[in-house]
Amino acid sequence: RRTMAASPQSIVQTLNPSSTNISTQLLGLFASMLSSQKDSETVASKLTELAEEAEGQVPSSDIVSILEESCDQKSYQDILSTAKIAAKRSKNYHSMLPFLTRTGHEDFNSGMEPSLNNVEELAKKVVLCVGAGGLGCEILKNLALSGIKNIVVIDLDTIDLSNLNRQFLFRKKDVGKAKAQVAAEFIKKRCKGVNITWHCQKIQEFDDQFYRQFDIVIAGLDNVKARLWLNSKLYSLIEFDEDGEADPDTIIPLVDGGSEGFKGQ
Repeated sequence: RRTMAASPQSIVQTLNPSSTNISTQLLGLFASMLSSQKDSETVASKLTELAEEAEGQVPSSDIVSILEESCDQKSYQDILSTAKIAAKRSKNYHSMLPFLTRTGHEDFNSGMEPSLNNVEELAKKVVLCVGAGGLGCEILKNLALSGIKNIVVIDLDTIDLSNLNRQFLFRKKDVGKAKAQVAAEFIKKRCKGVNITWHCQKIQEFDDQFYRQFDIVIAGLDNVKARLWLNSKLYSLIEFDEDGEADPDTIIPLVDGGSEGFKGQ
């Protein structure tokens, strides 16, 4: 394979080979990654300013000019390598970039600073999906397409013919098989790079250490008893100090969903 020579033009082409413009989201991500790279702070600052001033798209020629003014020949190779990573991450996380970079409502301070650096943090998270039925199929699909790389799914049920009209990860040939297994295999096949582990057993059979590995738990259960048990289990894992204040690092958020007929919450 022929290696692309490092130059301002090749760097821009790597970011977006199919257009003469670069989106401000992609340019912002690229600049954010360069800011932590040695000897690239100046060019990162200029590219960040360019992305903030533009509306939607930035002409490639403007980026080339900044690279030519702010960099020397020796630094082009490192910047080209960063451009390759930025282009790949932008493709993987494009649906999440607006969420990861927006400022939240002033009444809700989560402690998360809006930044494209959050893309890298997102890839490290481990998510548990409880249930692989009607809601579970949607949850698993959305997690995988949003760039979550580490997923565990639990479901005790097997696939029934009546499930096929809405549980789109399953096919007629899958009837009788474990939902968790088929869903996990389907996601792995369609979303390369996703590490998904499945379990076909009761949620009550897992110990505390199992649940502690997750950054968030998303449930699509079909009964109240299991919901209450899961909520109690995650609450029991919270550690408190002498003043009764909860340790934030021990809190595992639970997102719960339910549906009945055409209604859902």
